[in-house]
Amino acid sequence: MHPLKAPAAFYYNCLAYFYLRQFPAAEKSALSALTNVPKQGEPRVHWMLAKIYEQEGKRELEAEQLRKYLKLSPNAVDAPIARQVLKQIKSETPARNAAVEPH
Repeated sequence: MHPLKAPAAFYYNCLAYFYLRQFPAAEKSALSALTNVPKQGEPRVHWMLAKIYEQEGKRELEAEQLRKYLKLSPNAVDAPIARQVLKQIKSETPARNAAVEPH
């Protein structure tokens, strides 16, 4: 399949790498999918990027992708989960900043 005519191929490639726990390769495929999708966006790719960043411990990037996911798909089946994770990340942020600042 030609990637520009079938950007979903990048998404499925991302899924495969994710389940193989090859997160850098999964991220690369997801980002390629985003550069080749129509202007309306692809919520599933943002969801997968959030899951990749979660596995890598990159909470700020995870939150950014969850916000994009919810913007594109506010009524998705996973939307309540995304909102809950965003709340959790937001509650962790002040604690993380306080631990970094000297007293």
